[in-house]
Amino acid sequence: MPSNFFLRLVCLVNIIFLTSSAIFSDNSIAAQSPDTTSLTFHIQRGGRLYFSYPLNIIQFKEVFIDNVMQDSSFTISITAKAPFTLFSQHKVRIPYLFYPGYNYTADIKAGETVIDFKCADKHKEFECNALKDITAATLGFDLSSEKNANKYFSPNGQYDRSLDSFLISLKNQRIALLDEYRKRGNISDEGYRLLHAYIYYDFIGKRLTPFYKTNFDPKKIPGWYVDTIRQYQHAFHDSSLLRLYTFQGALIYYHRYVATDTNSGHSTLASQFAVAKNFKGSLPVSNFLLYQVLNLGKNKDYKDYAMYVDSFKLICSDTLYKKVIQQNFDLMAKERVLSAGTTQLLTLHGNLLDFDSLISRQKKLIYIDCWASWCAPCKSEMPSSAKLQKEYAEKNITFLFFSLDNISTKWEIGSSDYDFMNKNNNFLVAGNFKSPFVMKHRIGSIPRYILMSNDGKIIDGNAPRPGDPKLKELINRNL
Repeated sequence: MPSNFFLRLVCLVNIIFLTSSAIFSDNSIAAQSPDTTSLTFHIQRGGRLYFSYPLNIIQFKEVFIDNVMQDSSFTISITAKAPFTLFSQHKVRIPYLFYPGYNYTADIKAGETVIDFKCADKHKEFECNALKDITAATLGFDLSSEKNANKYFSPNGQYDRSLDSFLISLKNQRIALLDEYRKRGNISDEGYRLLHAYIYYDFIGKRLTPFYKTNFDPKKIPGWYVDTIRQYQHAFHDSSLLRLYTFQGALIYYHRYVATDTNSGHSTLASQFAVAKNFKGSLPVSNFLLYQVLNLGKNKDYKDYAMYVDSFKLICSDTLYKKVIQQNFDLMAKERVLSAGTTQLLTLHGNLLDFDSLISRQKKLIYIDCWASWCAPCKSEMPSSAKLQKEYAEKNITFLFFSLDNISTKWEIGSSDYDFMNKNNNFLVAGNFKSPFVMKHRIGSIPRYILMSNDGKIIDGNAPRPGDPKLKELINRNL
């Protein structure tokens, strides 16, 4: 699935960072219901793990563990009514297929980057690891990130026959391996259906990726390409496939393609909403598509967006989608009334708080941690931050956490992973990277740390990270 979809999807992804020094409890118990999947990891000292898993169909968490200091075990429980795919990632994304109601285990040794899952049901075990093996046996080809992919584009950025032939060949190689697995009796009929679908929608997504290249001119789309893509108009009706990442990605890409005006090369919120509203297929897929239009279009013109939110709430029958869209809209509405020069912070109670009034109520020194739930480097500093707060608990310094997430639910879920974040020290910066706070302090990337006094004086606008010994020296000099 194209990685730029995941960059958008990552707005829905929330990260849980499990510290390398923590002792994980071994909860490798049987799944408690037919809708529960358990994943138990046994990690050897020195091992590492990066793993994404779903909280629900649109919200995700990521486990990020690096350099475990002692042998550890922990279990993740996932609730889903349909089989689903998720990823581990070191330098490349590796897909796996899981079934509800089954227990999976993985032993991770120091230096290993590829995970092999085990399951008491041998068909389910083989099917779980099949996508990993198929990808490794063919080519982990990603048009949106693979440098060599550029050679498959014509000079003007158009999708050409050589690229299409390559993708067809890649798909056929993977299907051939899948057919061989079935012939040998390694996979069930249901496993074959799901794995085949994953490969097929991955192929569709890759065929549509060139359409989103910056130098791709829609007015020059060859006729054969249009005819090729048109055949997919009835390919997205099966709601049982919604938990497959490649199905989601191909659906979003295809929808955007249909909603794009070939003369201007752009798609408006109006055109995207109209296409999603008129989707002829199953209700769950239609709801998902409508949600994605509103979620990905939340930075559109405020007045128009408000109208489509109202329409969405009348059309969509999924309560989760409606709740998330409403929360996003409420935050946007609050941001629209902010004074241009005033930094406002959203509290966990949903109220807005003035930055200056917050700072004036703190201890002598204030250490601000600017982070976001999607920021892995930010997460890597959290264990050090926890230790630092304990060490300075009785000192005259306050530790505040300012999230630059652009979705409030993402911030709330992400911050819930840390015991040291609470209603008194944890805030969402209204306007995120366009806020007066970010502009004033010229924050171009995160993590970013600021040490200041409670009278508003900046001591260090680019302070050392929590794990840097120089930070303690700086704090101690100013206490």
